[in-house]
Amino acid sequence: MVSNRNAGNGIDVVTNDPTLANKTTSTTNLTDPAQNQFFDLFFAQTKAEIKNAANAAGQMLTAGASPAGLTGLIWVNGDAGLNGGTVGSATNPAVLIIDGDFTLTGNPTIFGVIYVTGEVQIAGNPVVLGSFIAENENVSTGAGSLKLVYKPWGDETNQSPPFINETGAVIAGSWKDW
Repeated sequence: MVSNRNAGNGIDVVTNDPTLANKTTSTTNLTDPAQNQFFDLFFAQTKAEIKNAANAAGQMLTAGASPAGLTGLIWVNGDAGLNGGTVGSATNPAVLIIDGDFTLTGNPTIFGVIYVTGEVQIAGNPVVLGSFIAENENVSTGAGSLKLVYKPWGDETNQSPPFINETGAVIAGSWKDW
């Protein structure tokens, strides 16, 4: 069974995964893999390399900026929010990294991967077609309901997904083997 809000958790959800719980995280040292083991489980480069790639692409946002309307690799320095709108698309997904807290309000839609170093607050009904990863284990205290749909391709055609260079790697036999 695959998890859904009506049927509960299936085999695709591992509660209190000890592999993840013991990994290190840092918001100050972005270059040392030993201090960012959790991040390294999901990305092929260090936080600093990913941040530099977002900056080089002109997708470096300051705290408080909204990523609505953007696609590709996006890095937000500090807390951010999204009140409605769309990030990414079915054919051009986003890798959205928030180096701070992230608040979702209204009914935004996000295509791609969201990675948050801080707390996540949900006070709306956002839809994420992709993955949502948070370093902070605190559960949202918001009043919303997240609809999370994981699918390794971007649209309904069952074609291979667009790949954002320098953000990940296929690792045979792992969860990234798609």
